[in-house]
Amino acid sequence: MIPIDFQVKDDQNITVSLYVDRETGPTTWHQRSNQTVYMSEEGNHAGDEKDSAYTAKEEAWFWLDRLEVVPEESVDGSVVVMGSSIANGNYSTLNANRRWPDYLANRMNAKDANVKMSVLNAGISANHLINSEEGKGQNALARLERDVLSQEGIKGVILHEGINDLRHYPEYDSQKIIDRMKKIIKATHEQGIPIYGGTLTPYKDSSMFTEEGEKTRQEVNEWIRTSGEFDAFIDFDKALRDPDDPKKYLSKYDSGDHLHPNDKGYKKMADTVDFSIFKQK
Repeated sequence: MIPIDFQVKDDQNITVSLYVDRETGPTTWHQRSNQTVYMSEEGNHAGDEKDSAYTAKEEAWFWLDRLEVVPEESVDGSVVVMGSSIANGNYSTLNANRRWPDYLANRMNAKDANVKMSVLNAGISANHLINSEEGKGQNALARLERDVLSQEGIKGVILHEGINDLRHYPEYDSQKIIDRMKKIIKATHEQGIPIYGGTLTPYKDSSMFTEEGEKTRQEVNEWIRTSGEFDAFIDFDKALRDPDDPKKYLSKYDSGDHLHPNDKGYKKMADTVDFSIFKQK
């Protein structure tokens, strides 16, 4: 960690420039950043005030692990959103900060908000609860300590993950996904941190949709809603589904691939979060 003393405003974008003076070989990266990264021509341009040397673009983050900001005293810690491509904001508008955790942060930054927390996004595109594929990040349980529990000031976790498991592994029954959620709940509670479950969103008409997977999704969602294992649940499924065909998105919330929400859908997800859950003891 390198401390830097300067003021940062709410919702302010920050540019971080890095210079690497030798070949590094394979490096850490976060694909599908939904944010443009600019790469310069040869030489050290990290301190340039003008951007003329930055001639290439990429939609991914490299090297940077995290950026910690000391909040105002009115901010009551932070909540971490742990998920996959939906938390990551895939198919949201590029460079517009319209991921659903961004919209949630906007709500919490509002002057009339009765809960003020920082929102940390631990979403990784294509991530899984159980067996995450190579290049898609460690599975949710394996990365829980690093990406969630080790962060500063954590007062809550929102878990919204599992749709990739039932899509990629049709042999998984609901109990297998539920058992992995239980382990994540247990590990989080052992640290004295509440955890909230998000119901799995519709995916009919998307690639890899199966009726078997849909049955699993419905069973997992029923468990999230009724088991009491989570400290509270957030019903993203109910908020986004088509009442006439609950297996799929309401069209106004569909990005077009029938798996990810669009900007309106992401905002609806954030609006679905009831702030009273963060006040429960």
